[in-house]
Amino acid sequence: MKNPQAPEESKTYVTTERAGFVVAGRRIPPVYEQGVPARPTVGFELKLLDAEAEYELAQRTIALKKEPKNPKAEKTS
Repeated sequence: MKNPQAPEESKTYVTTERAGFVVAGRRIPPVYEQGVPARPTVGFELKLLDAEAEYELAQRTIALKKEPKNPKAEKTS
């Protein structure tokens, strides 16, 4: 009997300076200069599945978001 696959979880990615106004089929909000959209927002967060992110990662328009380290986390013995 085959085991059903667990649903794939999305990961958080951020846009890079190479990103355009559309990344992985999603619109990226612009940065306005003098009231005119000048460029896409760098660092905009997207939740994507691995399959959705594959092409954009290859183009380097997104990067996996680095989770901040929690300095308050203590080891429990």
